[in-house]
Amino acid sequence: MAKPHSTKLVETKLDEYLELRINQLGLHTTVAEIRTSALEFQESINWVNHQANALLALGAALLFAIGHNVAVASTLGITDAAWILPGGFLVFALFAIGFRRRSWKRYLGIWGLRPLRCNAQPAIDELLDEVDSGNHTAMRVAESGTGTTATPVSHRPVDLVFGRGCLAEPWLAARLFGGENTKRQFVAVTPEATGEWSNYYLWNPPVADHLLDLYDRTPEVYAGDKLKRLKVRIALHEVAAFVANQKGSGRAAMRKDVVVSAFEKALKIEAARMRAAGEIDDHEERQLCRLNITGDAVTYDPAETSGNRGRKPESWFLNLMSGQYTPVTRPLSETIKNELNLLPGFVA
Repeated sequence: MAKPHSTKLVETKLDEYLELRINQLGLHTTVAEIRTSALEFQESINWVNHQANALLALGAALLFAIGHNVAVASTLGITDAAWILPGGFLVFALFAIGFRRRSWKRYLGIWGLRPLRCNAQPAIDELLDEVDSGNHTAMRVAESGTGTTATPVSHRPVDLVFGRGCLAEPWLAARLFGGENTKRQFVAVTPEATGEWSNYYLWNPPVADHLLDLYDRTPEVYAGDKLKRLKVRIALHEVAAFVANQKGSGRAAMRKDVVVSAFEKALKIEAARMRAAGEIDDHEERQLCRLNITGDAVTYDPAETSGNRGRKPESWFLNLMSGQYTPVTRPLSETIKNELNLLPGFVA
Protein backbone atom coordinates (compact mmCIF):
# COMPACT_ATOMS: atom_id res chain seq x y z
CA MET A 1 0.00 0.00 0.00
CA ALA A 2 1.44 3.36 -1.00
CA LYS A 3 2.33 5.83 1.72
CA PRO A 4 0.04 8.87 1.92
CA HIS A 5 1.46 12.05 0.49
CA SER A 6 2.84 14.29 3.23
CA THR A 7 2.59 18.05 2.89
CA LYS A 8 5.93 19.83 2.97
CA LEU A 9 6.11 22.59 5.57
CA VAL A 10 7.97 25.89 5.66
CA GLU A 11 9.14 27.82 8.72
CA THR A 12 9.50 31.61 8.75
CA LYS A 13 9.99 34.14 11.51
CA LEU A 14 6.62 35.26 12.81
CA ASP A 15 7.24 38.93 12.03
CA GLU A 16 8.14 38.07 8.43
CA TYR A 17 4.98 35.98 8.18
CA LEU A 18 2.89 38.86 9.55
CA GLU A 19 4.50 41.36 7.17
CA LEU A 20 3.68 39.09 4.24
CA ARG A 21 0.08 38.70 5.43
CA ILE A 22 -0.27 42.46 5.87
CA ASN A 23 0.91 42.94 2.31
CA GLN A 24 -1.30 40.16 0.96
CA LEU A 25 -4.40 41.48 2.69
CA GLY A 26 -3.67 45.16 1.99
CA LEU A 27 -4.05 46.11 5.66
CA HIS A 28 -3.25 49.64 6.81
CA THR A 29 -1.12 48.61 9.78
CA THR A 30 2.35 47.41 10.74
CA VAL A 31 3.65 44.75 13.09
CA ALA A 32 5.01 47.52 15.32
CA GLU A 33 1.57 49.12 15.60
CA ILE A 34 0.02 45.77 16.49
CA ARG A 35 2.59 45.17 19.21
CA THR A 36 2.03 48.67 20.63
CA SER A 37 -1.70 48.08 20.76
CA ALA A 38 -1.17 44.67 22.40
CA LEU A 39 1.01 46.23 25.11
CA GLU A 40 -1.73 48.79 25.85
CA PHE A 41 -4.23 45.93 25.99
CA GLN A 42 -1.94 44.12 28.41
CA GLU A 43 -1.98 47.15 30.70
CA SER A 44 -5.78 46.99 30.72
CA ILE A 45 -5.61 43.28 31.56
CA ASN A 46 -3.34 44.10 34.51
CA TRP A 47 -6.09 46.39 35.81
CA VAL A 48 -8.60 43.59 35.32
CA ASN A 49 -6.45 41.15 37.30
CA HIS A 50 -6.04 43.62 40.17
CA GLN A 51 -9.77 44.30 40.28
CA ALA A 52 -10.71 40.62 39.98
CA ASN A 53 -8.32 39.74 42.81
CA ALA A 54 -9.84 42.51 44.92
CA LEU A 55 -13.32 41.09 44.31
CA LEU A 56 -12.12 37.61 45.31
CA ALA A 57 -10.52 39.01 48.47
CA LEU A 58 -13.70 40.92 49.31
CA GLY A 59 -15.78 37.79 48.72
CA ALA A 60 -13.47 35.73 50.95
CA ALA A 61 -13.64 38.33 53.71
CA LEU A 62 -17.43 38.47 53.49
CA LEU A 63 -17.64 34.66 53.51
CA PHE A 64 -15.41 34.55 56.59
CA ALA A 65 -17.58 37.14 58.33
CA ILE A 66 -20.77 35.23 57.54
CA GLY A 67 -19.24 31.95 58.62
CA HIS A 68 -17.91 33.45 61.85
CA ASN A 69 -21.27 34.97 62.78
CA VAL A 70 -23.05 31.70 62.04
CA ALA A 71 -20.52 29.74 64.10
CA VAL A 72 -20.69 31.93 67.22
CA ALA A 73 -24.46 32.48 67.15
CA SER A 74 -26.34 30.26 69.60
CA THR A 75 -29.46 30.32 67.44
CA LEU A 76 -30.35 31.74 64.05
CA GLY A 77 -33.60 33.59 63.60
CA ILE A 78 -35.47 35.22 60.75
CA THR A 79 -33.49 38.44 61.12
CA ASP A 80 -30.25 36.49 60.76
CA ALA A 81 -31.49 34.86 57.56
CA ALA A 82 -32.42 38.31 56.25
CA TRP A 83 -28.73 39.24 55.98
CA ILE A 84 -27.09 35.80 55.66
CA LEU A 85 -28.93 34.86 52.45
CA PRO A 86 -28.24 38.18 50.61
CA GLY A 87 -24.69 38.01 51.94
CA GLY A 88 -24.31 34.50 50.54
CA PHE A 89 -25.60 35.60 47.15
CA LEU A 90 -23.17 38.52 47.22
CA VAL A 91 -20.27 36.19 48.02
CA PHE A 92 -21.27 33.93 45.14
CA ALA A 93 -21.49 36.93 42.76
CA LEU A 94 -18.08 38.27 43.83
CA PHE A 95 -16.45 34.87 43.34
CA ALA A 96 -18.19 34.30 40.00
CA ILE A 97 -17.13 37.69 38.63
CA GLY A 98 -13.59 37.39 39.98
CA PHE A 99 -12.99 33.90 38.63
CA ARG A 100 -14.52 34.68 35.24
CA ARG A 101 -12.27 37.65 34.55
CA ARG A 102 -11.52 36.47 31.02
CA SER A 103 -15.14 37.09 30.09
CA TRP A 104 -15.04 40.72 31.21
CA LYS A 105 -16.01 43.25 28.55
CA ARG A 106 -15.30 46.31 30.71
CA TYR A 107 -13.15 47.24 33.67
CA LEU A 108 -12.97 50.16 36.07
CA GLY A 109 -10.44 52.73 34.89
CA ILE A 110 -9.38 56.03 36.43
CA TRP A 111 -12.20 57.85 34.65
CA GLY A 112 -14.89 55.21 35.03
CA LEU A 113 -15.79 52.05 33.14
CA ARG A 114 -13.65 51.39 30.09
CA PRO A 115 -14.05 48.79 27.32
CA LEU A 116 -11.64 45.85 27.55
CA ARG A 117 -10.39 45.34 24.02
CA CYS A 118 -7.28 45.44 21.86
CA ASN A 119 -7.63 48.17 19.23
CA ALA A 120 -5.63 46.07 16.77
CA GLN A 121 -7.89 43.02 17.20
CA PRO A 122 -9.64 43.37 13.79
CA ALA A 123 -6.23 43.30 12.07
CA ILE A 124 -5.07 40.40 14.27
CA ASP A 125 -8.22 38.46 13.34
CA GLU A 126 -7.39 38.83 9.65
CA LEU A 127 -3.67 38.13 10.03
CA LEU A 128 -4.24 34.96 12.08
CA ASP A 129 -7.23 33.69 10.13
CA GLU A 130 -5.19 30.87 8.57
CA VAL A 131 -3.76 29.98 12.00
CA ASP A 132 -7.24 29.95 13.51
CA SER A 133 -8.49 27.67 10.74
CA GLY A 134 -5.64 25.21 11.39
CA ASN A 135 -3.89 25.70 8.04
CA HIS A 136 -0.94 27.55 9.63
CA THR A 137 0.66 27.41 13.09
CA ALA A 138 2.55 29.87 15.28
CA MET A 139 5.13 28.39 17.66
CA ARG A 140 7.31 29.87 20.40
CA VAL A 141 10.82 28.46 20.56
CA ALA A 142 11.69 27.33 24.09
CA GLU A 143 14.61 29.13 25.71
CA SER A 144 15.19 26.27 28.12
CA GLY A 145 16.10 23.84 25.35
CA THR A 146 13.20 21.54 26.20
CA GLY A 147 9.57 21.75 25.14
CA THR A 148 6.33 19.87 24.73
CA THR A 149 6.86 19.61 20.98
CA ALA A 150 9.29 20.78 18.28
CA THR A 151 9.21 22.84 15.12
CA PRO A 152 8.58 20.48 12.18
CA VAL A 153 11.44 21.68 9.94
CA SER A 154 14.28 22.94 12.17
CA HIS A 155 13.29 20.62 15.07
CA ARG A 156 13.76 23.26 17.76
CA PRO A 157 11.93 22.73 21.09
CA VAL A 158 8.63 24.59 21.43
CA ASP A 159 6.87 25.60 24.65
CA LEU A 160 3.84 27.45 23.27
CA VAL A 161 1.69 26.73 20.20
CA PHE A 162 -1.11 28.75 18.60
CA GLY A 163 -3.26 26.87 16.12
CA ARG A 164 -6.86 25.99 15.32
CA GLY A 165 -9.37 28.05 17.29
CA CYS A 166 -6.77 30.46 18.68
CA LEU A 167 -8.91 33.53 17.95
CA ALA A 168 -11.49 32.29 20.45
CA GLU A 169 -9.02 33.12 23.24
CA PRO A 170 -10.14 36.54 24.56
CA TRP A 171 -6.66 37.68 25.64
CA LEU A 172 -4.78 36.29 22.63
CA ALA A 173 -3.37 39.68 21.57
CA ALA A 174 -1.62 40.19 24.92
CA ARG A 175 -0.51 36.59 25.14
CA LEU A 176 1.06 36.53 21.68
CA PHE A 177 2.25 40.13 21.26
CA GLY A 178 2.51 41.34 24.87
CA GLY A 179 5.55 42.19 26.94
CA GLU A 180 6.26 38.62 27.99
CA ASN A 181 7.01 37.66 24.39
CA THR A 182 8.62 40.86 23.12
CA LYS A 183 12.06 39.24 22.98
CA ARG A 184 10.97 35.64 22.47
CA GLN A 185 11.47 33.90 19.15
CA PHE A 186 8.37 32.76 17.27
CA VAL A 187 8.11 30.89 13.98
CA ALA A 188 5.17 30.50 11.64
CA VAL A 189 4.69 27.09 10.06
CA THR A 190 2.91 27.06 6.70
CA PRO A 191 2.42 24.42 4.00
CA GLU A 192 4.70 24.75 1.02
CA ALA A 193 2.89 25.68 -2.16
CA THR A 194 2.91 22.80 -4.61
CA GLY A 195 2.41 22.79 -8.32
CA GLU A 196 3.26 25.17 -11.16
CA TRP A 197 1.29 28.40 -10.78
CA SER A 198 -0.20 28.07 -14.26
CA ASN A 199 -1.67 24.71 -13.25
CA TYR A 200 -3.78 26.19 -10.46
CA TYR A 201 -7.36 25.18 -11.07
CA LEU A 202 -8.72 28.73 -11.41
CA TRP A 203 -6.78 29.20 -14.66
CA ASN A 204 -7.76 25.88 -16.23
CA PRO A 205 -10.97 24.21 -17.50
CA PRO A 206 -13.63 23.78 -16.36
CA VAL A 207 -13.26 26.68 -13.90
CA ALA A 208 -11.49 29.09 -16.26
CA ASP A 209 -14.36 28.90 -18.76
CA HIS A 210 -16.76 30.36 -16.17
CA LEU A 211 -14.32 32.20 -13.90
CA LEU A 212 -15.66 35.73 -14.21
CA ASP A 213 -19.26 34.59 -13.86
CA LEU A 214 -18.32 32.61 -10.77
CA TYR A 215 -16.55 35.65 -9.38
CA ASP A 216 -19.59 37.85 -9.99
CA ARG A 217 -21.57 35.34 -7.94
CA THR A 218 -19.12 35.73 -5.05
CA PRO A 219 -20.07 39.10 -3.52
CA GLU A 220 -18.13 38.31 -0.32
CA VAL A 221 -14.85 39.26 -2.04
CA TYR A 222 -14.22 42.86 -0.91
CA ALA A 223 -17.94 43.38 -0.38
CA GLY A 224 -18.99 46.97 -0.96
CA ASP A 225 -15.64 48.09 -2.38
CA LYS A 226 -16.23 48.74 -6.08
CA LEU A 227 -12.62 49.41 -7.05
CA LYS A 228 -11.12 46.43 -5.25
CA ARG A 229 -13.72 44.11 -6.73
CA LEU A 230 -13.05 45.50 -10.20
CA LYS A 231 -9.29 45.19 -9.74
CA VAL A 232 -9.67 41.53 -8.73
CA ARG A 233 -11.97 40.88 -11.68
CA ILE A 234 -9.40 42.31 -14.10
CA ALA A 235 -6.68 40.25 -12.41
CA LEU A 236 -8.66 37.02 -12.77
CA HIS A 237 -9.36 37.75 -16.43
CA GLU A 238 -5.73 38.54 -17.26
CA VAL A 239 -4.24 35.47 -15.58
CA ALA A 240 -6.81 33.05 -17.03
CA ALA A 241 -6.44 34.58 -20.52
CA PHE A 242 -2.64 34.41 -20.33
CA VAL A 243 -2.59 30.76 -19.25
CA ALA A 244 -5.14 29.81 -21.93
CA ASN A 245 -3.06 31.55 -24.60
CA GLN A 246 0.19 29.93 -23.45
CA LYS A 247 -1.25 26.43 -23.24
CA GLY A 248 -3.20 26.86 -26.48
CA SER A 249 0.00 27.70 -28.32
CA GLY A 250 1.90 24.87 -26.66
CA ARG A 251 4.35 27.21 -24.96
CA ALA A 252 5.50 26.77 -21.39
CA ALA A 253 4.29 29.31 -18.83
CA MET A 254 6.43 32.44 -18.85
CA ARG A 255 7.72 34.36 -15.85
CA LYS A 256 5.19 35.94 -13.55
CA ASP A 257 6.47 39.45 -14.24
CA VAL A 258 5.21 39.15 -17.82
CA VAL A 259 1.69 38.61 -16.47
CA VAL A 260 2.17 41.50 -14.04
CA SER A 261 2.96 43.81 -16.96
CA ALA A 262 -0.15 42.64 -18.80
CA PHE A 263 -2.23 43.20 -15.67
CA GLU A 264 -0.85 46.71 -15.17
CA LYS A 265 -1.63 47.57 -18.79
CA ALA A 266 -5.17 46.22 -18.46
CA LEU A 267 -5.72 48.31 -15.32
CA LYS A 268 -4.68 51.50 -17.08
CA ILE A 269 -6.86 50.78 -20.12
CA GLU A 270 -9.94 50.08 -18.00
CA ALA A 271 -9.27 53.08 -15.73
CA ALA A 272 -9.00 55.38 -18.77
CA ARG A 273 -12.17 53.99 -20.29
CA MET A 274 -14.17 54.39 -17.08
CA ARG A 275 -12.86 57.90 -16.49
CA ALA A 276 -13.78 58.95 -20.02
CA ALA A 277 -17.27 57.51 -19.48
CA GLY A 278 -17.63 59.40 -16.21
CA GLU A 279 -17.96 56.18 -14.20
CA ILE A 280 -15.09 57.10 -11.86
CA ASP A 281 -13.38 60.34 -10.81
CA ASP A 282 -9.70 61.33 -11.04
CA HIS A 283 -8.84 59.90 -7.63
CA GLU A 284 -10.52 56.57 -8.38
CA GLU A 285 -8.75 56.42 -11.74
CA ARG A 286 -5.38 56.75 -10.01
CA GLN A 287 -6.36 54.09 -7.47
CA LEU A 288 -7.44 51.69 -10.19
CA CYS A 289 -4.18 52.16 -12.09
CA ARG A 290 -2.00 51.23 -9.11
CA LEU A 291 -0.89 47.62 -8.74
CA ASN A 292 -1.50 47.34 -5.00
CA ILE A 293 -4.92 46.06 -4.01
CA THR A 294 -5.77 49.11 -1.89
CA GLY A 295 -5.02 51.52 -4.72
CA ASP A 296 -3.45 53.96 -2.27
CA ALA A 297 -0.19 55.69 -3.07
CA VAL A 298 2.69 53.94 -1.33
CA THR A 299 4.71 56.11 1.06
CA TYR A 300 7.70 55.25 3.20
CA ASP A 301 8.84 56.84 6.42
CA PRO A 302 12.62 57.51 6.17
CA ALA A 303 12.90 56.67 9.87
CA GLU A 304 11.20 53.33 9.39
CA THR A 305 13.27 50.21 9.86
CA SER A 306 14.25 48.18 6.84
CA GLY A 307 11.70 45.49 7.68
CA ASN A 308 8.95 47.43 5.91
CA ARG A 309 10.91 48.44 2.83
CA GLY A 310 11.02 46.82 -0.54
CA ARG A 311 7.48 45.49 -0.63
CA LYS A 312 6.19 44.76 -4.09
CA PRO A 313 2.83 46.45 -4.67
CA GLU A 314 1.87 43.50 -6.89
CA SER A 315 2.56 40.91 -4.15
CA TRP A 316 -1.14 40.19 -3.73
CA PHE A 317 -1.43 39.59 -7.49
CA LEU A 318 1.58 37.25 -7.48
CA ASN A 319 0.03 35.30 -4.61
CA LEU A 320 -3.30 35.19 -6.42
CA MET A 321 -1.60 33.62 -9.44
CA SER A 322 -0.37 30.78 -7.20
CA GLY A 323 -3.73 30.41 -5.48
CA GLN A 324 -2.47 31.81 -2.18
CA TYR A 325 -4.36 35.10 -1.91
CA THR A 326 -7.02 33.96 0.54
CA PRO A 327 -9.25 37.10 0.55
CA VAL A 328 -10.14 36.09 -3.03
CA THR A 329 -9.44 32.37 -3.30
CA ARG A 330 -11.26 31.28 -0.15
CA PRO A 331 -14.74 32.72 -0.91
CA LEU A 332 -14.32 32.06 -4.64
CA SER A 333 -13.44 28.43 -3.92
CA GLU A 334 -16.64 28.11 -1.89
CA THR A 335 -18.66 29.35 -4.86
CA ILE A 336 -16.84 26.95 -7.18
CA LYS A 337 -17.43 24.07 -4.78
CA ASN A 338 -21.15 24.85 -4.64
CA GLU A 339 -21.52 25.46 -8.38
CA LEU A 340 -19.12 22.94 -9.93
CA ASN A 341 -18.46 20.55 -7.03
CA LEU A 342 -14.71 21.08 -7.37
CA LEU A 343 -12.10 21.53 -4.65
CA PRO A 344 -9.11 23.89 -4.96
CA GLY A 345 -5.86 22.37 -6.16
CA PHE A 346 -3.47 22.00 -9.09
CA VAL A 347 -4.38 20.21 -12.28
CA ALA A 348 -2.10 17.54 -13.69
